[in-house]
Amino acid sequence: MPIGVAALVFLAWKVNESRETEGDQRLDFPGAVLTVAGLALLTFGFLRMPSLGFDNPQVYGTIAGVGLLLLSFVKQTYGAGEYRTTFFPGIVGLGLGMSFTVASLTATVMGSVSDHLSGTASGVNNAVTRIAGVFANAIFGALAVLFSPGQYSGKSVCYR
Repeated sequence: MPIGVAALVFLAWKVNESRETEGDQRLDFPGAVLTVAGLALLTFGFLRMPSLGFDNPQVYGTIAGVGLLLLSFVKQTYGAGEYRTTFFPGIVGLGLGMSFTVASLTATVMGSVSDHLSGTASGVNNAVTRIAGVFANAIFGALAVLFSPGQYSGKSVCYR
C-alpha cells in the first residue's frame, strides 16, 4: 500500500496531464457493452463445458454467441479502422498464444513434482509468470513505439 501511494504522489508531481482535444470525445458505450457481454458469454460457455460437454447447445450456443458479438463489435466500430487492423489482431494473437502456452506450462510444472513440493512449484511458477509478464509488457511496449513512431509524435508524456 505505501508503494502505491508513493507512486500516485510521484505521478501527480512529475507527470503532465495529457488529454486528446481533437476528434470524437465520446465514450464507446456500445463497444463496452458488446465486449463485456462477449467475455461473459465466453466465460459461461467454458465453465459449463466440463459438466455438460461441448455438444450441449448451452455450451456451443454461448461460444457461438461470442463470435456474433465480436463481429457486431467490429461492425459497430467500423470507423476505427486503424484499431481493427493494428491493435485488435495483435491482442487476439497474444491472447491465443498465452492461452495455448500458460495452461499447459502450469500443468507440466505442477505434474512434474511430488505432492509435498507442489507449494514450492506453484510459487516458482507464479514468480516466473509475473516476471515474464513484466518483460512482455516492456518488450511489447517498446516494439509498439519502435514500429509505429508516427502514432506518438507530438503527444508528450515527458517529465516536467
